[in-house]
Amino acid sequence: MKLEIEVNHIESSPFYILEGITPVISKNIISFFELYLARGYSNRTIRAYAFDLLIFLRFYKGKRKTFPPLKNIDVKVLIRFIHHEKSRNASPASINRRLNTLDLFYRFCFEKQIPGTRSPDNVEHLRTKRYITMDSNLGIFPIYASGKNPFRVRMPHKLVKALEPEEVDQFFKTLHNYRDKSIVLLMLICGLRSQEILNLKLSDINILNRTLKILGKGNKERMVPLPDAVLSILDKYIECERPSGKKSLKVEEVFLNKKGVRRGMPMTIESLRGVFRYNRAISGIKHANAHRFRHTFGKNMAAAGVTVPVLQRLLGHADYKTTLKYINLTLNDVHDDFDKAQNEINKIYGKSIQ
Repeated sequence: MKLEIEVNHIESSPFYILEGITPVISKNIISFFELYLARGYSNRTIRAYAFDLLIFLRFYKGKRKTFPPLKNIDVKVLIRFIHHEKSRNASPASINRRLNTLDLFYRFCFEKQIPGTRSPDNVEHLRTKRYITMDSNLGIFPIYASGKNPFRVRMPHKLVKALEPEEVDQFFKTLHNYRDKSIVLLMLICGLRSQEILNLKLSDINILNRTLKILGKGNKERMVPLPDAVLSILDKYIECERPSGKKSLKVEEVFLNKKGVRRGMPMTIESLRGVFRYNRAISGIKHANAHRFRHTFGKNMAAAGVTVPVLQRLLGHADYKTTLKYINLTLNDVHDDFDKAQNEINKIYGKSIQ
């Protein structure tokens, strides 16, 4: 029996074929995906789960003709899988995501965690403990909560890399239509993700209030201010460039394809990436990908003094720790705040500390 899993992959065939899979495993996989679809997870998340699960199952099967039983998966198998993924130059974030997908699938099949991922006394290691509080920032009302799966690869701490102003200017000069300028500005000035831009509908633009209603990850909605500079370019695109006709009249998405057989149809993630790929080649800014402009927004907002809660809301982060990555204090910043604090201390103690 063959199971074909459709994934979003543009460099090779759109289908990956997994041979030798048993009917039981096939049924479990289908039921697993149906469960998360019923729980409201997006198709993109399900495709990501499918791709991660496929990578592990290919490793687990190896050169065997049939699959070994899934119940034989334990921490030793996970360790071999981690080494295998590292040999393929997979990033720690990708490895951890695949471990998480496997953990979810295993618990779905057997209603327990993968053997060996907990300490012998069935209590998770102290370093994995966390606290749920009424206010995480203040640390009040601590309630202990154990993590679901402590078995993870160590994640290196990396600073968010933003574009320099000269690079943004050079890239922006290569944009010769209002549609592409609007897309870049929504990332650079409003901090939108690629998929959020593709999801944007005409009814989400509130001209009077100068706001955008954004549908983010997990179908979470948020309101984002719409500056006049962005609104002006966006309005010119809608009025002058956005394809009109029978097809586009029924399409609510703001950004549509301008050429080819799909003219007037919503842009896809591939066509959006194509815009940046084309303009990267012209501008010579090789690292000017779509998400880099969102990173630049976050870095600029943090540098301007926007507080973490506000920046978290603007970026649509579920966890404030993700937002903290944009806070990169320079040595000058540290010295300035330290000197200010010292001045206040001197006022309090006066001559007693001199």
